[in-house]
Amino acid sequence: MANVHIEIFTSSQCKHCRKALSLVNEVVTAMQDKRLVIDERDVLAQIDSAVALGIVATPALVIDGELVFTALPTRKQLHDALLRRLRDNTTHSHDDKTRLQNQ
Repeated sequence: MANVHIEIFTSSQCKHCRKALSLVNEVVTAMQDKRLVIDERDVLAQIDSAVALGIVATPALVIDGELVFTALPTRKQLHDALLRRLRDNTTHSHDDKTRLQNQ
């Protein structure tokens, strides 16, 4: 099963970024799923990636290369988004295995 990559784009001047990073860590820890991988990204150091993703403010949360939250989400919003992504990855992984077996 594939990992779910969570990128948190932050800035040293952002007053909500530490809270966002803490929230992501808390939710991921509570979910107890080793497929959830967290990476903090400094928006200025990763400006090309941030622009390509459409990030115009921090904190911004990207899940599997898709900009999902452009502001601090609630705990429930983040949990639900991660759960959906885990389910989608599991479904796609199963579909890929089935397709390969049928070839």
